[in-house]
Amino acid sequence: MADMVSKHKPQRARQGLPMAPWFNGICRAYKAEIRHLVKCRGPTVDLKHAYNAYYKMRRSAHQKHKAREMVNLIDSRSTDAYKTTRAHKHKLTTPIPSDT
Repeated sequence: MADMVSKHKPQRARQGLPMAPWFNGICRAYKAEIRHLVKCRGPTVDLKHAYNAYYKMRRSAHQKHKAREMVNLIDSRSTDAYKTTRAHKHKLTTPIPSDT
């Protein structure tokens, strides 16, 4: 009977999307605790505030790290810097066949 209970999967995982790189185990623990308190009708204001502060700090640190990597690539005059900033051409697909 216990095998039939499924664990809660994040919405992004259910949709097949990757998780944010800054979202780690501590963020998951915060979310699980918030869900538990909501289910038990406990106070969640302080915990949500702590979660939001931690999440913003992690996201900001990740963005600063990525920006630092880009600046280092540009300073080293690497062609990889220009490849990552170049816009990719998207092919428009249509259900209409192009056979004429």
